[in-house]
Amino acid sequence: MFKALLKKIQDRIAAANAPMPDPVELFGDPVAGEVVWGPCRSGGTNFRTRKLVQVDANRITFNPTLGARVFALIFMLGSLMWFMPFFLPMDSGDEFPLVGYVACTLGGLAFLGAGIWMWIRFNKPITFDKRAGYYWRGRQSPDLVFGGRPDSQKYVPLDEIYSLQIIREYCRSGGKNSRNYYSYELNLVLRDRSRVNVIDHGKYTALRRDAETLADYLDVPLWDLIGQA
Repeated sequence: MFKALLKKIQDRIAAANAPMPDPVELFGDPVAGEVVWGPCRSGGTNFRTRKLVQVDANRITFNPTLGARVFALIFMLGSLMWFMPFFLPMDSGDEFPLVGYVACTLGGLAFLGAGIWMWIRFNKPITFDKRAGYYWRGRQSPDLVFGGRPDSQKYVPLDEIYSLQIIREYCRSGGKNSRNYYSYELNLVLRDRSRVNVIDHGKYTALRRDAETLADYLDVPLWDLIGQA
């Protein structure tokens, strides 16, 4: 068991230190050499937060997984524990210190706020729609956006997407007993060589499968150095 664990650690170190293949040679496209291959967005998660759903022939969405929703709910429900001292019966001679009430209130609000933030983030729609001709994040479709050209990070014309890109980032979760992990990004590579992050989570196999479906839908190449390692 110890030898197997040691080999796994050595394999991870070797993979992290392995030289990156030449994207131009690998994909046969000079544009691949003009694109940044570092993280498009720092951080990530060690579990799957999104799954691809093909609504119909013209629309694909990335919806939150059950695990992502449960994770956010755990934080929201966990905030209730911080408020328990307010409701626990106490002997007449005992008195809960004021600083304790303040600490419990702040801790509860922090957990509740984090849970609400994650719930909103995980449930924000991510949509590719051929009828609208756009990719966008959020509930407001491009035809409802006023004032000219929409924000390029939030709304991207489908004909501006040159390829899809998969990269990974080694994330350090912090803390003495915490576990570090890889998180995997799926990015859009645009014709101007800029990138837009679509999803970022810890399950490479699922992300790769979703990326292949999306690449077929958009009729663009998929650039993935991880699968070539």
